[in-house]
Amino acid sequence: MNLAQWPLQHEVSLKVPCSCLTWNPLLSTFRMPNAMIAVGSDDNSNTTNSKVFICEYNEVSRRWAKTESVNTVAHPVHDMIFAPNMGRSFYLLAIATNNVRILKLKPIVDATSGFPYTIETAAQFNDHFCTVWRVAWNITGTVLASSGDDGCVRLWKSTVDTWKCVGVLKRDGKLPQPQSKKTQSTAQNNLTRFFKLGQITHPSEVHWH
Repeated sequence: MNLAQWPLQHEVSLKVPCSCLTWNPLLSTFRMPNAMIAVGSDDNSNTTNSKVFICEYNEVSRRWAKTESVNTVAHPVHDMIFAPNMGRSFYLLAIATNNVRILKLKPIVDATSGFPYTIETAAQFNDHFCTVWRVAWNITGTVLASSGDDGCVRLWKSTVDTWKCVGVLKRDGKLPQPQSKKTQSTAQNNLTRFFKLGQITHPSEVHWH
């Protein structure tokens, strides 16, 4: 084996620009008989076409092929990653697009033909309010981190199949302000201000309103 030279073994044409990919970390099992790769596209020429594709390796034909398109993701995809599986009976795929999405791929035990999984959206977060560029799981696949154009890293965790934000970090290490500039400006305009223009020599004669 010559590690300095990598000959082309397989090629799968998806007919769209590809921006990222991720391996499903599980080895072949009775639940997942074929190796799997998820591929994302950042093509923004058409917002109706799918931007996430599932490719699998067929042991019989010894070829890779696209087996499924995820139609629920139609915005450009910038990053994606499968979660490490710690005994789950399904697979989690995190996607960085115009928001943060987590897809659940659940094997169909009695599937005889076609794509042997059901795909559903486990969670979707719009808290960044902007483009999301990167997603990453912790080593156990229980916490997801995401970063976007808002300059924040947000942490997401699931509790009994309910995902929620458990932490937000800015690049300076401080928590972000809960109010936007527009909200802060509106709040300031609703304040009553008192200004002292000079020394009051006879305070009993001053009328306060």
